[in-house]
Amino acid sequence: MDVADLKKMLQKIGFYKGVIDEELAQSISVFQENYGVTPIDGTAGPKTLSKLSEVIKQKNMDFSER
Repeated sequence: MDVADLKKMLQKIGFYKGVIDEELAQSISVFQENYGVTPIDGTAGPKTLSKLSEVIKQKNMDFSER
């Protein structure tokens, strides 16, 4: 998964509204905190990506829409 995909996923569920920089890291940290993903470090590791995919599925969002 690339950064653009991650950005789109976070945008779809309201956690990212900006450019790819420190704001993205902060958006990831907020997501991690809200969904209990540890460590809360602003990086999109395996646990964060797994939880993000789970949330997208739970909200019945089609990530493949481009």
